[in-house]
Amino acid sequence: MKYLFCGHFYTTGSGYTTILTHLGLELCKRGHEVLIMGIDWDTQTHYYPFHVAPIGRKWLADTLKFIPDEWGADRTLIAIDIPALNLLHNHFIEQDDKQILWKTEAIFPVENDPLQTSWRDALYPYKNRYVISEYAARICGASDLPVTHLPMGCTVGTPPKTKSAPRELLNWPQDKTIFLAVADNNERKSLPLAMKAFKRLPQKEAVFYLVTRLHQENGWDFTELATRMGIEDRFIPISYGVPQHALSLMYWAADALIVPSQAEGACLPIYEAAAHGLPVICGTWTAMQDVQNEPWVLTTGYDYDYIFPRFNADRWMASVDDIEQRMLDIHLKRVDVDDMREKAFDFAQNRSWSHAVDILEETAP
Repeated sequence: MKYLFCGHFYTTGSGYTTILTHLGLELCKRGHEVLIMGIDWDTQTHYYPFHVAPIGRKWLADTLKFIPDEWGADRTLIAIDIPALNLLHNHFIEQDDKQILWKTEAIFPVENDPLQTSWRDALYPYKNRYVISEYAARICGASDLPVTHLPMGCTVGTPPKTKSAPRELLNWPQDKTIFLAVADNNERKSLPLAMKAFKRLPQKEAVFYLVTRLHQENGWDFTELATRMGIEDRFIPISYGVPQHALSLMYWAADALIVPSQAEGACLPIYEAAAHGLPVICGTWTAMQDVQNEPWVLTTGYDYDYIFPRFNADRWMASVDDIEQRMLDIHLKRVDVDDMREKAFDFAQNRSWSHAVDILEETAP
């Protein structure tokens, strides 16, 4: 069978890049032919067993209109956020091309509840609708929108015997507690909240590494922010685009992953942390509800909630005090970190991308 995927596919990495890569790899293992039309793909040489072709964002509608038939795709799946799916819906309705929606399947996250009525109406015409969290399945179900949960997988590697080896390879300190965050540089990720909490920890005893888009438009200047907070000597921002093997070393080397987000749709860094036996500090709202009761997760409350003006989206601001206490739990070993690592690794070994592809195949139109 020939699978055509459309979605964001960056050399520097993104949630959709991770999803499409693993779905493509597993489908190729099963003998399917896969073509990924990568939004903003820079045509860099790759060694995937599937094909990747670049498309600009403004050509997405035309791609869906012409490429599936030209390539002879048996299934066409698009992986983008709901606002973009909404725009596509409106475009095809205006062009009287509704049949394109009926032939296209959508993979998307849900980052807030309730689901807007206009979004529900825009999602309904798609041939199949796959959501990437149990939280999203509940929210869509409450809005009478039929969806299938496509569970995110974990790619489990061989753990090092100790943290010393990955820390040495990364030139990270051996004698300090290391906190890690991997997130986009935008308001929804609330990264300065984690920085504020980290500032309160004992000086010279902990280090905070952040992997993010350092020069993102409308994002934070983390170098300036760290200087303002007085943590510039122990807060190290790292630009997106880190090779996957180096990012994996960071997960192995860290003591905990921090996720201070106002809302999450997929929680992919959380699953990546689990695959490396890494405890997680996160909230209990949106898709983070999927893991809030896991024994390797330390949860925080929130100081207040509000409605973000764009998309009428519900948002929750994590409690800085709670983040600080969870960091201290790790730093002072007030929790059994070794047991949390073992439980995280066990969790990851029971989540495979193969299961997600099983669901894709079973629900084929």
